[in-house]
Amino acid sequence: MNKNIVLINDISGVGKCSLMASIPIFSYFEIQPHPIVTAILSNQTEFENFSFFDFTPHIKEYINIWEMENRKFNCIYSGFLGSLNQINIVKDFVKKHEESIIVIDPVMGDNGKIYSTYTNEMCNEIKELIKHANIITPNLTEAKILTNRPLDLDINYDEGIKILNELSDMGPDIVLLTGVKENGIIKNLCYKKSSNEYFQASGKYYNYSFSGTGDIFTSIFISLILNGIEIGEALKKATDVVIKGIEESIKEEFDTREGIKFEKVLKSINI
Repeated sequence: MNKNIVLINDISGVGKCSLMASIPIFSYFEIQPHPIVTAILSNQTEFENFSFFDFTPHIKEYINIWEMENRKFNCIYSGFLGSLNQINIVKDFVKKHEESIIVIDPVMGDNGKIYSTYTNEMCNEIKELIKHANIITPNLTEAKILTNRPLDLDINYDEGIKILNELSDMGPDIVLLTGVKENGIIKNLCYKKSSNEYFQASGKYYNYSFSGTGDIFTSIFISLILNGIEIGEALKKATDVVIKGIEESIKEEFDTREGIKFEKVLKSINI
């Protein structure tokens, strides 16, 4: 039987990020995506000009139809949430779906900075939300926010392991920490609490800031997990695809705001 997944995120007409990245990736791996759109943008927010339409007033009505139909889902994956109201709506939704694997990407910041739209109260509510997750996928900045570390603190492998342990103590079984940089290498670290196992995957670090790499990485990783691939292998394959996508995009001088050319390298994954 085909698997399905709820994708909670925004959608942009221009930019391979959020739902514009996740929907084609899950479809490629034959997992049926069911999007809950949090906002609609003409262009993703790294462009100088963009229009923005907040979908918050309609989300509860949207979800209520699924509740009336008693729909069940193999997985629920939440990305960027733009307000306290959205965080609380998602929290209520995931609490009603204990049958689902809950994946929370706690999108709050990047490159050592909290996003300007995020308040301390919202960050604290994200900490509450991840208590209900099976899997979380913070980048390094978000992991520091969640564990109350200085955002400018340098992190090595050993400190990354400490962060994984602290985050797992907050609730999730699987913690995936992305973007640990050391000596020209970028590492993605993972800890599975239920089996007390650690995993890592690494590749060459490129000093480019492409939009959507986190969305692409998490979507590939979760797709592989839902298809029965072991964590260590899924971590390596997802890491390799993102790095290859960055390399292809650099070679073709692709606009970093547009994202990476992941479509060209997805076919390199064999499952």
